[in-house]
Amino acid sequence: MKIVPLSLAFSLACTLVSTADAYEYHAYFQRHCLKCHGPDRQESELRLDRLAAPSADSAETWQRVAEMIDTGDMPPDSETRPAASESRSMLDWLAGELQRVTRPVATVRRMNRVEYENTVHDLLGIDVPLASLLPEDGEIQGFDNVAGGLGISSILMERYLEAADTAFEATIRRIKPLPPDTRRAVLMEAKENIDSVKGQKGGVIESEGAFVDFTPGWPPARVDSAHPIESGVYRCRVAVWPHDPGLHRTLSVAIFTGPLFGPGERKLNGIFDVTGTADKPRIIEFTTRMEELHALHILPWIYPEHVTWRDKEESRPGVAIAWAETYGPLDQAFPAESQIRLFGDAKTLSLVEGDSVYIRHRRGVKSHYVESSEPRADIERIIRDLTPRAFRRPVDEALTDQFVHLALARFDQGSTFEQAVRAGVTAVLCSPHFLLLNATPDPQATQVDDYTLASRMSYFLWSSMPDDELLRLAAAGKLSDPAVRHAQVERMIADPKIERFIENFTGQWLDLRDIEFTTPDKTLYPEYDELLLRSMLAETRGFFRH
Repeated sequence: MKIVPLSLAFSLACTLVSTADAYEYHAYFQRHCLKCHGPDRQESELRLDRLAAPSADSAETWQRVAEMIDTGDMPPDSETRPAASESRSMLDWLAGELQRVTRPVATVRRMNRVEYENTVHDLLGIDVPLASLLPEDGEIQGFDNVAGGLGISSILMERYLEAADTAFEATIRRIKPLPPDTRRAVLMEAKENIDSVKGQKGGVIESEGAFVDFTPGWPPARVDSAHPIESGVYRCRVAVWPHDPGLHRTLSVAIFTGPLFGPGERKLNGIFDVTGTADKPRIIEFTTRMEELHALHILPWIYPEHVTWRDKEESRPGVAIAWAETYGPLDQAFPAESQIRLFGDAKTLSLVEGDSVYIRHRRGVKSHYVESSEPRADIERIIRDLTPRAFRRPVDEALTDQFVHLALARFDQGSTFEQAVRAGVTAVLCSPHFLLLNATPDPQATQVDDYTLASRMSYFLWSSMPDDELLRLAAAGKLSDPAVRHAQVERMIADPKIERFIENFTGQWLDLRDIEFTTPDKTLYPEYDELLLRSMLAETRGFFRH
């Protein structure tokens, strides 16, 4: 490579400054640098008279020069030193040149498992848990989105295959849902659901037809007879009112959903204030996904000092629970919206009845699978539609062909239409183009393209892929405009998905994820309970949110 002499280098590098400025910076080097770093002498093996103009290749050396000037190490104390204003002017110019020619540096990393789950959910329109299928992510200084902590192993790739297969299966509703139905339980009529201690209803009485619970701990009031008859999304309603709450006290109740019996994770749907009266109770209402044979678990939050054996004559705070009900399943679409998002709604596709399956409370139920009257054309269409959405940018046809050919080869080998599509989708979801972030099509590019900007914005604020609007603006080349980016950030902050950022960032920055690592001593801190714990988390996140 031909080396450009210093005088010519500066004339080439200073195209954005005046000729006088270029001469001034050239003169600075002549006066203060070339004695030790010129043709006759090269201290620290650094020769400046033959240094190429500031560019991506020479930026590291120029950065070294700038640091030596800035710290005062060059020129040395034994030499005539330039005026501070002269050095500052030189540094300002050099900083501008380095910013102009230096490539943006962003370490390529894989998604962490939270980002993976969110991305697959948003891509396919499903809500099945996926993060738990993947190994724990490594952390760097408490953060799990740093490239150094996110390695890739053969075990991880095996788990990605499993997670992709699980995600594909979740897109298809195999069983036609039952019509929505209301299942209500009046708790005092379901006395078999009240756990008994020593032959007494420990901490429980009946008052004005309601089940009154004084006990703050497990087991909760379990509502068996309102459990859903099949898996789906349900609207749940619970009628509560405070029993002798006392002055200046607001009682609360936590409502979980989970397995009727035995071990298994119970999901907290919320903690609610208990208000109203026996004549006009508060109706708590929420929507959640429940599996078959899951139940509502209702747990009062009452300070431990109130827990003793009670009778109707005692006047102590308690939560009265009159009734609870579930209504659903609400998601009646058949085929499911997630299936239409992945497979499309072409007339060549159909849901075909397969073998009979056993489902509790239902007889003669048939499973369904997706079939096509033009399988090869539909396989290619589905994979070509998926790849740009999954890879979050336009995809070269040659790259897409690899996934199409894989799926078609599986079909030609005797697999069904659905099995062939599954193979192609799994390959896409395990591709580095899907799993890796900050990767750009042109590694030599000196500017971040709009699609990369869209992904950086969405994974920072939403921990997931860009939505349609971000990708539309990227396609139009508008995200490079600072005003457009600002407007999009404001829109993204107003979106409910910003809660992902709030929970993830505060959980890592403030170690809120580890808040349950230790539990305060109940003797020293009797006021500490689950409600206080969750209130601490909610208060911190609320403060950060605003």
